[in-house]
Amino acid sequence: MEQKRWLISTPFIVLALVIGSFVTSTAYLGHYSHKLGATALTIVRTTIPTLQPLTEMRLEIHRIVTMGQSEGPGISHDARLSIVRNAQRRFNEAFRKYSELPRQPGDGEISAAMAPAVDQLNRQVDTLLAKTQTDLQEPLSEEALEPLRDAAETMTGLLMQEMSLSARNSDEAQKTLEAARARSERLSQLLYGLCALVAIVGSLLAAQAVRRYMLLSTKYAELQASRALELEQFSARVAHDILGPLQPVSLGLNLLEPKLPSDPKTQEVLARMQRSLGRAQLIVEGLLRFARAGARPEPGEQVSLSHVFEGLREDLLPVAEDAGVSLKLESVPDTRVACAEAALMVVLQNLIRNAIKYIGDGPRKEIITRAAIDSGTVRLLVQDSGPGLPDGLERTVFEPYVRAAGTKQPGIGLGLATVKRIAEAHHGRVGVQSRPGQGATFWVEFPLVA
Repeated sequence: MEQKRWLISTPFIVLALVIGSFVTSTAYLGHYSHKLGATALTIVRTTIPTLQPLTEMRLEIHRIVTMGQSEGPGISHDARLSIVRNAQRRFNEAFRKYSELPRQPGDGEISAAMAPAVDQLNRQVDTLLAKTQTDLQEPLSEEALEPLRDAAETMTGLLMQEMSLSARNSDEAQKTLEAARARSERLSQLLYGLCALVAIVGSLLAAQAVRRYMLLSTKYAELQASRALELEQFSARVAHDILGPLQPVSLGLNLLEPKLPSDPKTQEVLARMQRSLGRAQLIVEGLLRFARAGARPEPGEQVSLSHVFEGLREDLLPVAEDAGVSLKLESVPDTRVACAEAALMVVLQNLIRNAIKYIGDGPRKEIITRAAIDSGTVRLLVQDSGPGLPDGLERTVFEPYVRAAGTKQPGIGLGLATVKRIAEAHHGRVGVQSRPGQGATFWVEFPLVA
């Protein structure tokens, strides 16, 4: 049973592993891609905002050093002064933007040196503008421009260093990103390869498990068919062998009837014997028909449930009294069951006789038989106060030739198997509820006549 459950669950386990591996790998690759995207976004956010103000600062320094001459010839003195002042203002605005940017590791020395250089450049520009009173088209002396050029050269050098550092940081970040992307591709290939390997191995295991399950199922079906055939042949043989001796008994009772005393008690006993004999013949003939039909009931068979219970009272109450057992058959509604009378009698007699046989020697020997009707079916229950079934026997007690270990009661283990086969042939079910030391309740369900 455990092996059967394992074989059935193997394909589902393999499917869960394959789906889990694909989902896990996809989620991990998604997380890794998000991480790479965040790295790329960091590069963009730290490189472009840094280069833009640095470039603007270099451009404005060039305008300041040339004193507006780069704007073209023929520009008036006041216009050139305005160009220089605007260039100085834009330079300071670009520096302010640059100063507000987040700092990167290694930027401390250059950033610290840029503020004094900016102040020096601004002082030189202010000084030169204050002294300039003539037209800027007249070339200024080299001596007058030297301090401004020195301050501009110092500032330009710092800007070039900062731009070089930014470019280097960008290159390093790009290399890191490329390496991460390469690792991501290798990892994705590895994960997809692993998923494919899991799928292939899992498919092979599942195919092997299914193949083994099919082989076991085929063997089990063959074994059950063989046992069923044996049971049918055995039932037919036993029914035929029993039916022969019953006919002389019936004839003998008919011959003895006129010769026996005519008092009511004797006649009642004789009538009871004839009724029991008639039911025995009916049961045997029904079993014989059932076996010859391949364990399939004839269509349209039905029987009165109350009639069957009356026959059980007459046949089994004396048997229970002889065994010291209190047998109680509760009243049942006069409903009709979709089952032959002989088959239903065999089922209930088997269950009740089994309860009488195995009730044990406890202080209370009681058997209750009742019926419960629900949703077009009738459930017949036989409850006893015996020792109950051993643990685990509930699953196999209805199989042929299964008996409790250590039992001393006679039998070969076909009674409950017959009950199950008859019930299932009539579209019914069987079952048992038992706890060791607290008795057992066997039940069987049959459909009612529509």
